[in-house]
Amino acid sequence: MAAEFPPVPAGASHHLQADFVVVTPMFIGDGQQHAESVRPPSLKGALRFWWRALQWPRFLLEAGDPVRALSRLHAEEAALFGLAAGHDTQAGQSRICLRIVAQDVEQDTSAARSAPGYLMGMGLQERSAIRAGGRFTLALTARDGKRGLTDQQWRGVREALLAFGLLGGLGSRARRGLGSVSLRSLIGGECEVPEDRSGYAHTLRRMTEGLPVASAGLPPFTAFSLATRIDISLHAESPEVVLQQLDRQLQLYRGWGYHGRINGERAEQNFPGDHDDMLKVAGGGGARRVPERAVFGLPHNYRFSSGDKAEVESVLQGGRRASPLMMHVHQLASGECLGVQCLLPAQFLPPGAETVSFKGKPRGGKPVSSKLECESVDWQVIHRFLDRFPHRESLLAPSVRVDDGVRQ
Repeated sequence: MAAEFPPVPAGASHHLQADFVVVTPMFIGDGQQHAESVRPPSLKGALRFWWRALQWPRFLLEAGDPVRALSRLHAEEAALFGLAAGHDTQAGQSRICLRIVAQDVEQDTSAARSAPGYLMGMGLQERSAIRAGGRFTLALTARDGKRGLTDQQWRGVREALLAFGLLGGLGSRARRGLGSVSLRSLIGGECEVPEDRSGYAHTLRRMTEGLPVASAGLPPFTAFSLATRIDISLHAESPEVVLQQLDRQLQLYRGWGYHGRINGERAEQNFPGDHDDMLKVAGGGGARRVPERAVFGLPHNYRFSSGDKAEVESVLQGGRRASPLMMHVHQLASGECLGVQCLLPAQFLPPGAETVSFKGKPRGGKPVSSKLECESVDWQVIHRFLDRFPHRESLLAPSVRVDDGVRQ
């Protein structure tokens, strides 16, 4: 449905207007999980994420150590985007006005049945989505007066908007390519919106080449660093084909299969140790080690042909550790679609919460729980997955190897 909104107030010194297209089904919704429209809070949350990710190298370089850098970054984020009243002494209104000035989107009640099942995961089967092909227009304006933004602050906001439009998405499973958006036009920015693959690659390289060089250590949260990797892994004529190929490769790489097959193909069974250990946990035994595939994010669920099940979670509230691998389907003005993957290594679990819980659920038996410390993860597990794509194009290669010495 099409919707028109009041115009953005004129006269602001800092103003951006960006048009986006919804490339893949977007599982975003209101309190009842009905996907009816793109809402400003979701967009502001996405901009905050990309702003933090891009600004971390600068704050770390200026502060000199991660603790001071994190404190200053949080203060700057609060000043720009605001905090909820009563949150702390910094609570206040955002210095940026974000408005959706137009959108033309439709609800799709059958999207979950057609989306790739492995990428979609659990919990979305009964939910509606915003149909691919929808459009919306976002306007960003810096407030005037004493609370106005400096040129450097506005540049950071502009870069966050660009990163969202080239790499981002909205809604559930956005890190697995669902809810991908593509920036189609930008008024008020200093760069042109890429129309073809070479332009896309050039724009992303230019954006990341300008990031300051800071410590070789991993960030305390998902952010750009010397360990970041961005690839165009594949291209196709439609977003559906890109999603299907990403789904196929991820399932073949990570899955064990049933009777040696995955969707009719020979199962590679790349992680026999994970399979054997979790089979014991599912049967009621104790965990011996954290699965290698945990580096893709938590929780992990295992189901075996015996009917036994196992769950692996973080001890953090909600049991989650978001995936450091962000899949994005980008549709260019030419119609070509790119499968882009962005790996943002960071501390896998925060200090003091480096514990993983296991719960075995034997069929017909009582659940059995255990815990292990997650001392390290192997980031090469994800790099080996990215290396599977034979026609990949590197847009940003890691300049440090995150291995046994700097795993966390």
